[in-house]
Amino acid sequence: MPDPITIINLEPPIIITIDNAPGPPGPQGPTGATGATGATGATGATGATGASMARECRSDWVSPNSYIGIAAPGSSESASVWKVERITVSGTTVTQAQASPIKWTDHLTATYT
Repeated sequence: MPDPITIINLEPPIIITIDNAPGPPGPQGPTGATGATGATGATGATGATGASMARECRSDWVSPNSYIGIAAPGSSESASVWKVERITVSGTTVTQAQASPIKWTDHLTATYT
């Protein structure tokens, strides 16, 4: 046990014993004030505008071929602006070939490579 401490200059003198053991925690104090909001950062640069994903799409199935065509929005089927993919299934073999720019109306007779 530690030595008692005498507090002088009191009448009558008081003797206090300190054991250095922690006491129970005190009650939770109140929440402090909210700090000031910082300055708003600079606005970043505007990104580049990407290409439109809108497309005219057509598809056709004439055994053993499947045809898928895409063109810009509003393209006529008779305009030579179509990119067409021909997918051929023969047994377990699948082959793909493309033709462009062609007319969608010519997709059955176009040359595919």
